[in-house]
Amino acid sequence: TPTPIPIPLPPSQETPSQVTAPMRLEKSQIDEGVSSGINSILTERSCEISGLAILGSSIVFPDGVDSTILVNGELSDDSLTDHVTNWGNSIQMFMNRNAFADGDEKIDANGNVVGLWVSGRYSQSINLSARIPVRFNSVLFNLDSCAKQVIFKLATAEICALTSPAGFDHGKTVNLWTESGLGTAYDNPSNGNDNVSYTVNRTSSMSNSCGEGVTIEVRPSAEQINRDMPVIIDGQQAWPAIINN
Repeated sequence: TPTPIPIPLPPSQETPSQVTAPMRLEKSQIDEGVSSGINSILTERSCEISGLAILGSSIVFPDGVDSTILVNGELSDDSLTDHVTNWGNSIQMFMNRNAFADGDEKIDANGNVVGLWVSGRYSQSINLSARIPVRFNSVLFNLDSCAKQVIFKLATAEICALTSPAGFDHGKTVNLWTESGLGTAYDNPSNGNDNVSYTVNRTSSMSNSCGEGVTIEVRPSAEQINRDMPVIIDGQQAWPAIINN
C-alpha cells in the first residue's frame, strides 16, 4: 500500500475552509426497476487539519435486515420488505486503481454486499475528486406498499490516520459521513444525518387509498455499523487500529 506523502499547503489554505463537498453519489436518484449502471461514490475532501489526501474510505450500505426504517421522517416498525422486494444483494463494487491502490466488497453471512473499502491513494492531490465505482441493481416496490420513494442512506468514513476509536477526531483523523446519536464510535458529532443518499423513485401504481404516498428512509443500524464499518484485510482488522493492552 503506497504511503501517503505529506503535501504542505500555502498558509492561506491550512484551515477547514479547504474542505469542499461531502461524499456523494454521482447518480443519487433512479427509477424503480432500472439499474444504475456504473455509478460512482465521489469524494472531494482532504483531511481538514493536516491537509493530506485521505488514506482510504470505509462504506456501509443498509443491509435491510436490521436497518432503521423511517416513514415520512418518523421511526417505524416496518421492515424493508414491506416496501421493496429485492434489496438483498443489490450492490456491486468495481475496482478502479486510478485513485486507490486496493479495495474490496464487504460480504455478510448470506453472501450479500453490505459495504466496501478502498485504501492506498495513488494521487496525493487534495484538489482532485476520486471515484469509487459501484452499481446498484434495479429495485422493485412491494405492490401493497404506499411508498412513493425509498431513500437508502450509506454510512461512510474517510480515513485520515490509522487510529483506534479512541483517537477518532472528526475532521482531523477521520471524516465521518454518518448519523449522530447512535452510540457508535463512528457517530458524526456535528450533524444529525449526514449520510450519502441513494433514492429509488416509484413508477409502478399504488392503491388509491395511499393518496400521495409516503417516503421511506432506510439507514444502517448501530449494530450493523459496529459490525461492518471496520476494514478487514486478509482476515485482520486494518482499521480502526486495535490497541493491545
